[in-house]
Amino acid sequence: MDDKIIGADCGGEDMNDKELAELFVKASHNFFFGKDCSAENWKKGVICLHKAIELGCIAAYSMLSSAYLLSDKQEDIEKGLEILRKGADLGNADCLAELGNLYFDGRHVEKDAVKAFEYWSKAAEKGHPEAMYKLGYTDGNNEQSEAIEALVRQAEMGSSLSCLVLGYMYYSGGGPVEQDYKKAYRYLKKCADCDDAIKYSILGFMYYHGHYVARNRKTALRFFKKAVKCGQSECFNLFGADVTAMVAEAERYLGMLYYTEEELIKPNFKKAFEYFSSSSKKGSGDAEFFVGFMYLKGDYVEANSDEAVKHFEHAAENSTISAYFVGSMYLDGAFGEPDTEKAAYYLQKAADGGNDEAQFKLAGLLLNEDCSEENIDKVLTLLKRSADQNNVDAEYALGAIYLMLSGSIEENTENNRETGLKYLKSAALHEQPNACFDLGRMYLEGDGIEQDQVNGLSLITKAACSGNSDAIKYMMNLGNEENEDNDLCEDVEADS
Repeated sequence: MDDKIIGADCGGEDMNDKELAELFVKASHNFFFGKDCSAENWKKGVICLHKAIELGCIAAYSMLSSAYLLSDKQEDIEKGLEILRKGADLGNADCLAELGNLYFDGRHVEKDAVKAFEYWSKAAEKGHPEAMYKLGYTDGNNEQSEAIEALVRQAEMGSSLSCLVLGYMYYSGGGPVEQDYKKAYRYLKKCADCDDAIKYSILGFMYYHGHYVARNRKTALRFFKKAVKCGQSECFNLFGADVTAMVAEAERYLGMLYYTEEELIKPNFKKAFEYFSSSSKKGSGDAEFFVGFMYLKGDYVEANSDEAVKHFEHAAENSTISAYFVGSMYLDGAFGEPDTEKAAYYLQKAADGGNDEAQFKLAGLLLNEDCSEENIDKVLTLLKRSADQNNVDAEYALGAIYLMLSGSIEENTENNRETGLKYLKSAALHEQPNACFDLGRMYLEGDGIEQDQVNGLSLITKAACSGNSDAIKYMMNLGNEENEDNDLCEDVEADS
């Protein structure tokens, strides 16, 4: 393979070695990340990087090693490690940082945190942003560490890579910095010349949700499209940032924007289906749920409930929120008769994933099936996990169950009543209608609590205004009782 690989009209004879090497690197990028990602083009990209190294381009070592390390063949992995170490010996910061990553994660080499820190330190001395971040992160320092300060200095001096790293860090939060959307936006906008999928995706998320910037779905659409078109990032292994997952999220958001009319974005079911499908193929369970939903509704594709169920169930295995929705659909009989067994299976997956609504629904399902003491304990555990996430319905359910237990089980009666009242008051404070009615009635009637007419009436009124039918009936009965009392008083006065 000769210089024709980068084009016959490149003017290679008039170029010096540095310029020619840069041209080979650019060509490799096109072969790796172009539309045709065939094995043949991958080989051409590798050849270009070998040529660049022959011409003295040290930066090519890192890219070439990455190409080999992505292989499943052991001989290619060993070749990749050899190239990576050569680049590190020559002082290439990317190679030093990546060796640190490999040793820290134990990928392709034996896990060794000491060596990881050594390589990161050497890379950080050369101003490598990722290595600086890693040192700050693994030190467990949540303050503005020296590494972060160095990144900020480089960003202010115009380093696009440093701006990108800082933008990602401040948007994500955790590690050495707290989440700060304003700073995230500032740094991402500073790397204007950086054509990067991570940057475009985050800016899309910010405009979609209104994080610091004014919510603008059309602007979000534009950035998501750029992220998908770009498809890759300068920070290929940006401290664990999964570029493929980020692009998949951008595609999922594009699908949602085209599926529902948002701020003058014309619905386009064809585009929505294509984006959802592409995102799901990249591993997004949330996107695959929408694929199933479109099959269920017959939007763009022909309605097919079997195909819908297939996608729903596959999505539920990869996404907590999808597992919750699928469990709820089985519970509600969306595919025919309600299927409590499958509902329990998927709600359990979602509950294990921390979904508070799934924890609440699963508790209700278990309670309906079995009121044994052992099952009540499972129900209470689920409801407590849900209530800890500020689920007010779970708080009300806990209050009701503990108050019920206080009346049926002599053991721990007082503790159960106190616990029940605590949860009931908390739910009422959060304006849960059922809690407002129950607590209000207890105050009015002095049922297990000191009578308080004012507070009781206020709570029942609040519940009635929220549409609680029991509260409305209670208020009407109170009005009738007052009218009867007034009539009685008038009769007594007339007799006297």
